[in-house]
Amino acid sequence: MDIELRDGNEMDTYADDLAAVVRALDRREAIHVGHSTGGGEVVRYLGSHGSRRAATAVLIGAIPPIMLKTTGNPGGLPLSVFDEIRSNVQADRSQFFRDLSAPFYGANRPTLVLHGDDDQIVPTGTLAHLSVKLVKDATLKVYPGGPHTK
Repeated sequence: MDIELRDGNEMDTYADDLAAVVRALDRREAIHVGHSTGGGEVVRYLGSHGSRRAATAVLIGAIPPIMLKTTGNPGGLPLSVFDEIRSNVQADRSQFFRDLSAPFYGANRPTLVLHGDDDQIVPTGTLAHLSVKLVKDATLKVYPGGPHTK
């Protein structure tokens, strides 16, 4: 199967590439899950290519399709933030990613434990609460009626 992908490293290219893959695989009723930059990609894909082939979308810690502060996006981040990122990556790429990893994965925050109270595989009772006891500063969020997986 040949899929023609574009060159580029920005949201429009990501969305167009996703559309090309979905079209080539003839996916319908697809569930698009996007985390971080992937969330922005899903939003741009749906906004640019429509939801005809999508059943739903799940955005997890997603960036918006545009993060830069502009007159049309006054709540965005100033260009200086992106300039600093570029500068740090060019100066020492490895150190940049080491510094980024703690806030990116939340290692500098409490752990979030998600559990359904109807989990038949790992019963919520003492087991979910045990995880929270073992991980310092963890937070337990129990979803009523939630199964083991869905």
